[in-house]
Amino acid sequence: MKLFFKILCMRVLRIKEWRKKLRLTQEELGKKVDFSERTIRNWEKEPEKMSKKNAAILLNIFQEEEMRQLSEEVINESKEVQNFDFYKKEVIYLKKILKLVEESNEVLKIENEKLKEEIKQLKS
Repeated sequence: MKLFFKILCMRVLRIKEWRKKLRLTQEELGKKVDFSERTIRNWEKEPEKMSKKNAAILLNIFQEEEMRQLSEEVINESKEVQNFDFYKKEVIYLKKILKLVEESNEVLKIENEKLKEEIKQLKS
């Protein structure tokens, strides 16, 4: 169980990076997880002090927010093609979804490699 928590902490160590990627302020993130801006600031500085429960909540929020933003991008981009016929709209929409999935996979691969490296460091 300790290894799971360490892996979870290693992922959350990038709280600030994830928060900025999702274009959230510390205050906005705090509201989403029902914690103060100060708490978020402290977690960014010392994530190891975060409980397992709070780390899991934060990871869940990051994943939900990322998916929400991806969905909004797809919707906004699909609005740009309203002048095409239905078939062309569907093709463009599916291509954009595929591109987003590929980009997400690349991010996940990078994060996975970082985690593997961090696990190696933990084992050393």
